[in-house]
Amino acid sequence: GGMGGGEVALTITITGLMSIPGLLVFGTAADRVNRPALLGVNFMGRSLAFLIMVLYLWTHQPWLMFLGAAIAGFLSRSSGPAVSLVMINCFGFRSLGTLLGVNTTVHQVAGAMSLFAAGLVYDLTGSYVPTLLFGAGLLAIGSAFAWRIPEAKCFGELRPIPVTDRR
Repeated sequence: GGMGGGEVALTITITGLMSIPGLLVFGTAADRVNRPALLGVNFMGRSLAFLIMVLYLWTHQPWLMFLGAAIAGFLSRSSGPAVSLVMINCFGFRSLGTLLGVNTTVHQVAGAMSLFAAGLVYDLTGSYVPTLLFGAGLLAIGSAFAWRIPEAKCFGELRPIPVTDRR
């Protein structure tokens, strides 16, 4: 029941292609809607994508992996604009370079470690299900925390970058 080379290539292609409209949609939304809520929706959607991939592993229906890849791809890079704006509003422009540098570094190191850990878990269990469930759980927790970011209150004396009302 595994995927063939063509299906794997299609899955990777879907993920990459979907990241383009995801970034455009979420980048535009970051200027117009509540950013902590936007991040919460993003992380919960990614959690859902992982759960759909678990369903693929249980059912071996390729369309489930393609759907999970499409959702994950759409949401994979799209949190960046909202994160940047929340950081500016909470910490100001003066610290933005440092904060984004630390954020990017942590993401890169965690990403590399997660790939190693996924391979190790697969070697120990013969399945990616535990890794996907763990990731889905972490994303759900991240979503809950994102919703609670008090962006409107955390900018102190700085003037926040407002959410525009362009109807």
